[in-house]
Parts: sequence; structure tokens; C-alpha cells
Amino acid sequence: MFCEADRFQQLFLLDEKGKVTSRDIPKVLGTIKCAPDLKGSAVPDGYNAAVMRVKRLFVEEVKSRQSQKDHTLSLSHGQRYVLKELRIYFSATDDEDEKAKINILEGAFRQTGLTRAVRDELNKLRRNNVIGQNLYKSLSSIYLRHNLRDVQGGPRNEAETPIPRIVCSESLGRQVHCAEVLTHSRLPPALLVVYDDYAFGSWSVRNVIQEAILAIEAEIEERQG
Repeated sequence: MFCEADRFQQLFLLDEKGKVTSRDIPKVLGTIKCAPDLKGSAVPDGYNAAVMRVKRLFVEEVKSRQSQKDHTLSLSHGQRYVLKELRIYFSATDDEDEKAKINILEGAFRQTGLTRAVRDELNKLRRNNVIGQNLYKSLSSIYLRHNLRDVQGGPRNEAETPIPRIVCSESLGRQVHCAEVLTHSRLPPALLVVYDDYAFGSWSVRNVIQEAILAIEAEIEERQG
């Protein structure tokens, strides 16, 4: 699965349970390599759910990177504090409606054109170490009292949060172990080798068998020689 947000790009390799197993570009590209004539198969159950889980992970990473950049931008100390704590609270809550509202608050308080009154209230929240749901409620109140919804189109930081998106994704076929397919071959059982490097759906079963047999025959010749 390939995701990007502006210049930030990530490749993800998932196992059959949807868990990310690698982000190493050579490994991912080597795994999905296949012949041009390899036929596709039906998308497995749970595929879309797995893709969306990875996208949510990527979105959180993009926001985390953006939060780190905020330290070098023209945000006040109060803004940096509330934005950091909002990210923490966002990760802790499972309420999707609340997460949507947090995103709105984050956009409002990231603006560079906030009034002195708003900045003073944010600094007060920082000095009092207000966190979690209390911070969320306080910022919601500030948002409404100062009509920040009406100034959402105002000046913002130059480095606005880029939009994360899925560029492409694909599902690999069931893992095939060469030892399983070669069990009934005429080669000595002691010389059967499991070649996991070829055990991915980006190779057809025929290619898996051919590659394994060539490797095993080469080993036989080497031992006999």
C-alpha cells in the first residue's frame, strides 16, 4: 500500500492479518514484483477495512510530523501547547464525532491571525496545565465565544497540514511454501527446502515450483560434485 501527503510518502507491507510488517522500500517492491502475464484474483474479505486502518495510521503520522514542525513556525506558546494536547486527546478517544470536532478545533487554533484575547486564553490554559477532556471543552467554548468559525478562512501557517491520501494498494495471494508443493516430488525429502523468498502471491505457483526445483537440483549437483 502506497500513501502520500505532499512530499511525505510511505510504502506499507501487510501480513494476512492486516498488520504492517515492513516499510522497507526494496523489500516491499521485491515482494510485489511479478510477471506481466500474472492474472489477478478476487479481493479478499476485509481488504478495504485493512486499507483504511493503514490510512488512519498514516494520517496520525502526518499529523505528528506537522506537530513537530509547529515548533519552528510562528505559533505562540499557547497555540503549540493546545495543539499538542489536542493530538494526545485525539489519540485517546474512540468517539468519531469528537475526533471530527477536534480536527475543526485544530484548524481554528492553528491560524496565525488569532486575536490577542484568544491568545491570552490559550496561554492561560498552558499555565494551568489543562489537558484531556477539560482542554477540549475549554477550547470548544473559546471557539464559540470568539466566533472562530467565521474566521476559518483567515491567515494560516505557511506549512498547513498536507492532505494524506492513498495512491494505490494491492492484495497478494495466499502464501505458498515450496516444501508443501514439492512434497510429492521425486527429489529426496531430506533435500526439500522452503524458499520463503518466493512464497508470495506476486509469483504464480508454477514459478514458485520451477524456482525451487532449480535451486534444489543445483544443491544436489553441488553435493554430488
